[in-house]
Amino acid sequence: MAGDFNLVMSWAEARFALSQTPHDSTRMHLVRYPSGHMPYLGAESRAALRADLDDFVRRLAR
Repeated sequence: MAGDFNLVMSWAEARFALSQTPHDSTRMHLVRYPSGHMPYLGAESRAALRADLDDFVRRLAR
């Protein structure tokens, strides 16, 4: 998860960090939200985050 306006860790830094991990990259998913580092504060990004988390939980339950 990375926000477009995140001053803590930019989208590019998050993408780079994930590319350096020794773990299976097919098990990771980087999502970009129109927010800062707290996407749950804005209505638009909160709705997108909620939808993504709901989908994640549904896939785990299979």
